[in-house]
Amino acid sequence: ILESFPEGPAKANAQIVLAVVLGCTFALQMNPVWGVIEPAILGRGDYSAAWPVLRGVVVALIAIACVLIPAVDAMISLSGAVGFSLLGFILPGLFFLKLNPNASVAVTLDRSVAAGLESMGRAESPGASANGGWGATLRKNALDVVVAIALVAIGCTGSVLGVYDVFQQQQHPDAAIEASLGCSLDEWV
Repeated sequence: ILESFPEGPAKANAQIVLAVVLGCTFALQMNPVWGVIEPAILGRGDYSAAWPVLRGVVVALIAIACVLIPAVDAMISLSGAVGFSLLGFILPGLFFLKLNPNASVAVTLDRSVAAGLESMGRAESPGASANGGWGATLRKNALDVVVAIALVAIGCTGSVLGVYDVFQQQQHPDAAIEASLGCSLDEWV
């Protein structure tokens, strides 16, 4: 949004207002972070003496990160590449595999052998019924496992490519701008 402002006082005023808003709301934004960091590092006991030091260290680390990464768009791209890949692809697949231990590839292969024997009339499965028995279970479990593994693979690939792209854009910022414009900067100007 800030980049859409033309150079001049409007853009400077928008940046000042954004800095004031972020400065005033920093404590509120960090409240959930303190709720996780303090018990994890200091334990669940009384840490009334140590929390100011811990909070000071965390704020200093955030300030150092802000100085080292001056481009906000790079930080947003980096957090999107990692965070959204985790939330949208990797974690759902891993949660499914963790919460459904019977939906593993080994169990699916065992069921496929049982389904093959059942279809040849050589074995009677306990699941044989009007709803499909082993065959229906096999197809559902195999598809679920394949989709979960594919989600994790796509998420990891997307995350790695996104991080790589962010670093490429930081090393060659003109190339990224030219790619979005569809022409060289000299032609555009």
